[in-house]
Parts: sequence; C-alpha cells; structure tokens
Amino acid sequence: MERRDTVGMQRKFKPAFIELNKLESKILKIKGFILTWHVHSIEELLQSTHHQKVYAITAQIGTDVSNWNDAGNLTKEEREVYFAEREALEDKLSLLNQEIEEREPTWWESVKDIFIDFNSMIVSNLPMVTASRMPVVMKIFLLPFKKMAELIKPSPKEKEKEKEKE
Repeated sequence: MERRDTVGMQRKFKPAFIELNKLESKILKIKGFILTWHVHSIEELLQSTHHQKVYAITAQIGTDVSNWNDAGNLTKEEREVYFAEREALEDKLSLLNQEIEEREPTWWESVKDIFIDFNSMIVSNLPMVTASRMPVVMKIFLLPFKKMAELIKPSPKEKEKEKEKE
C-alpha cells in the first residue's frame, strides 16, 4: 500500500513535473550552424507526448484524490498539499505553453519563406528538361537552387498544414 501523507502527495506530482521539465528543455533547442532552426515545431511541442503523459498522470492523481476524499480518508494536510501542487503544476504548464506559443523564430525560420518564394519564382521560369540534354552551365546555375530547395523543403506536417489552409 502506498504511503499516504503530505510527502506522498508531493511524490504523486513529481512525474508530471519531470515531464514538464523535459518539454521545457525542447522548447529552445536549435540545430544548424550558420542557418539555425528549432528542432521541434510549435505544433510538435503543443502535441507532444509530454503533454499526453502529464494528462495521464494527473488523471490518475485526480482519481486517487477523489476516491480518498469520497471515502473520508483525505486529511486536511494532504488536501492543502494537493491544492498547492495542483496550482504549481497548472502555473508551470501555463508558462510553458505560453513560452511555446510566443517562441521567437530563428533568423532562418523568419526568412526561409522569402527564399522559398524566390526559389519557386526563379524555377517556374525554367522548363523541365532532362538532365542529359541540359547544358553544363545551366546545371551549375541551378545547383544552388536545388541545394536550397532541399534545405528548406517543408516537413510532412508543414505540408499537411498548408493543405488544410487551402
């Protein structure tokens, strides 16, 4: 049987706080050297497994506390600790979600759309021809655009999002 006291109540919330700390560590994680971008998109962070785990943990805590309260087995001290931990969890979750939503894009993330549009505009001027018949000079000219297109190719989630907007 689990230990039932104020320390036990705090311990029940600890896994939820651990998940929120893991989520927090991902918010500002960046990759790249010269052109940097966030490893995790805002959508990925808001729909992360960390949120799902916090949901599951708090559902279990809620069930336990409700059952103890209904049975008259929840002490005044446990109730006070429960509400203090609940409020702390709610505050941390709200702050993290706000930090995710208001996260500043990296320089590359803020200008990549300009490059995508410019690349599309330039490439749309060029007809589709087989590489074997394309002059070497033309291949050399198109190479930077091909490389840039590979760098800024939208992820499958970004493609889905664009389709939903249409």
